Amino acid sequence: MCALDKHDLKEQLDKATKPVYRGILAFVFGYGLMAAMPLIKQANDVSKYLLTVVMDALSHTPDLPADPAASRSMGELCFELLPLTALILAGHIPAYLIARRLWPGHPNMVAQVDLVFSMPFYPVLTYFAIMGTIDTSGSLESRWSASSPRARFYLELYVCKQVGHLFLQFFQKMETTQLVLMTVHHLTSICCYSTGLLTGGMHFWGCLDGWCEMSTIFLDNMLVMRDLGDRWKSSILYTVNGVVLWFSFLVFRLVLFPTWLFWWWSDVQTSPETTWDSKCALERYLYPGVTVLLLILSSHWFIALTRGMLKAVGIGQKSQKTKDE
Repeated sequence: MCALDKHDLKEQLDKATKPVYRGILAFVFGYGLMAAMPLIKQANDVSKYLLTVVMDALSHTPDLPADPAASRSMGELCFELLPLTALILAGHIPAYLIARRLWPGHPNMVAQVDLVFSMPFYPVLTYFAIMGTIDTSGSLESRWSASSPRARFYLELYVCKQVGHLFLQFFQKMETTQLVLMTVHHLTSICCYSTGLLTGGMHFWGCLDGWCEMSTIFLDNMLVMRDLGDRWKSSILYTVNGVVLWFSFLVFRLVLFPTWLFWWWSDVQTSPETTWDSKCALERYLYPGVTVLLLILSSHWFIALTRGMLKAVGIGQKSQKTKDE
């Protein structure tokens, strides 16, 4: 009885002090964040400089002027995107044949079909995102108003894929929370990129956001190897891919999106008449808003990804074993 009373007392003390601990941690975190703001700004400056150096080294094209012919009416844009959307959906037919052969009788076959289709799709998408960014990165004016065939094709390819997946996901088995998050992600991304396709500008910012799909390539690799069975899950290739996925997620999402936001803000501060004042309300608020949403979602997903990566390399298992002992 005495032991039980002590145990109950300990639980009550833990319950009473937990909010205090959380308050202290929140205070320390907030104070640390304020103290780290100069370092965060400096890190953003470094990231922006490195991106500029990379794009300058790869780019051999002059600054692109704004092209009025790049704008479209809503009808013209829908007519332009319809064949590409149909082609993407038709590409799921051979993907279905491959998925049915790899995973016969799988309970979530639609998701597997989409996974097979994504394997070659996202490397192509990422290529055009990178090249479109390089094409339109020459100056502040080109970042906000210019376009190029590769930049426009990336935006079209992305919008068509999201439109197709917006409907396909309702035939996949996923948790309601995940379905809601993906639907919000798809709708906001489609609206954002479609605005750029209609106006003919902001293609640099759309393509720069598209660099995040680099991590999707390794995520698809991981999902395929996981679903192929224990032989692949226990292989060194699976572990290496998991570590590369973690680093690519860190660089191409958690570093990329704050850099994007800082670069955007820096351009607006440098020349508001060429940037902010020349754009409509949708472009002013939708582009940074979607990027903030992507940063929030990516931060949420990064937690689970980190746990999976630690488990893949054996760190999580060792910690659990020590805890059990």
